Amino acid sequence: MSAVVSEVVMAAIVIVGMQLPALGGSVGIESMSDVLAPIGPYAAILLGVGFIAAGFLALVVVSMGSAWGVMEAVGTSSRRSFLAVYFAESSPALVLVALTTSYVPLILELMVSFTIIIIPSLFFLGRLVSDPVTMRGRPFRRREMIAFWAASVLVVGGGLLGILTF
Repeated sequence: MSAVVSEVVMAAIVIVGMQLPALGGSVGIESMSDVLAPIGPYAAILLGVGFIAAGFLALVVVSMGSAWGVMEAVGTSSRRSFLAVYFAESSPALVLVALTTSYVPLILELMVSFTIIIIPSLFFLGRLVSDPVTMRGRPFRRREMIAFWAASVLVVGGGLLGILTF
């Protein structure tokens, strides 16, 4: 349930943020909290918590998942190696933040870019879940594959729309 709530909050923040330039506003924490003004005096705090939660969740999930994948690929399970890979994969985020002063547009651009970057992963995941050998005789059925590809098209299409309108 927490993952669903955090994803909905992240999506709402990205949608609101990406529409600000089209509405004549600037992309900044003040203008975004103005859009959320109907929520009340805590709109800016809610927005900040949303950004922190979405960013932290993305960093942890992607870095840990990637570190696990690397560890599986090299055939080791040592904690020290896992931490080294995890740190190496997390450090580019620190470098990126150190090199910019405009954080809100950076966050929005990265979140929208992610929807495009995951295209190869979605393709391979689709192939994986439809393979009867990999799925041990229980591959996704036709209806499930249609739902998977429809959701994938919506995610990627939303990202493309975000890039075109930003």
